Amino acid sequence: VPGPDVAFTVPAAKRLEAYFAGGGNVLLLLKPILDDGNRIRETGLERLAEAGGMELGDDFVIERDPELRLPQGLGETYFVTPKEHDVTAGLFHDGEARLRPEVTAAQSVRAVKSGTAKPLVETSAEAFSVKDIRPFVDEGRPVEKHAGDAGGPLAIAMASERPLTAGSKDKHGARMVVVGTANVAFSQSWRDA
Repeated sequence: VPGPDVAFTVPAAKRLEAYFAGGGNVLLLLKPILDDGNRIRETGLERLAEAGGMELGDDFVIERDPELRLPQGLGETYFVTPKEHDVTAGLFHDGEARLRPEVTAAQSVRAVKSGTAKPLVETSAEAFSVKDIRPFVDEGRPVEKHAGDAGGPLAIAMASERPLTAGSKDKHGARMVVVGTANVAFSQSWRDA
């Protein structure tokens, strides 16, 4: 699901949930969705992500580390740190991260309490997320961290694998990757100086 601009309807989300429950693999690239009033709204895929052991932040992540964020903007475009996982293996060489993907306009992703989801990429400890970006979008004010806002490091992408059902001949259970932005799939992200 590559970066929907509007929330999924309940019937469409249920079809994806049934596909995953039936053993299908799922890749969700879910940037924050804004409504007409510039409020962050749900994607409609929250239950699907929970089936994979993950919870969408329904927030907007701001990076404050000057070494990771781009100099212009409010910290919405930045480089994330990959974590060792089969999905990110190509970003590592001899156990060291050699490439930091650039993300923009991202929401956070977390493992549910009983889940086994693992982080794929994270922000710095200086990052934070906000639930309301209207002061910036509507009034041009800087985005500041307030009490109650989640602090970094924040996972921007996570992966999980469901256990095999008894008697299954499959090599592995259904897999899910949730990325809190869509731009990691855009070629510009890999060419931007």
